[in-house]
Amino acid sequence: MALVVCGRQPRAAVQVLVALFVGEAAKLAVVVALFVAVWRLIKVSPAAMLAAYAATFLVYWIVLARELPVFGATRRGRGGRGRGADALSLREMR
Repeated sequence: MALVVCGRQPRAAVQVLVALFVGEAAKLAVVVALFVAVWRLIKVSPAAMLAAYAATFLVYWIVLARELPVFGATRRGRGGRGRGADALSLREMR
């Protein structure tokens, strides 16, 4: 998707938006094709595979939401900047 959206020279906003939708459609097509390939080539439970995919997707969005500045402001007590205790600024590394 990143190659479709950002792969060319700077463009107008409408062209970038169209590229974004084309990239999303391509990504969705690849995911569907891979699901079909797995169901046909490997003996798996479709319900279990879709549940695992949904759980992974849900956890991704939960973690992403926790790292946004709006939500990260409540976590500043852990590590100082809401990025975790292991995150170091450039000043701390010197």
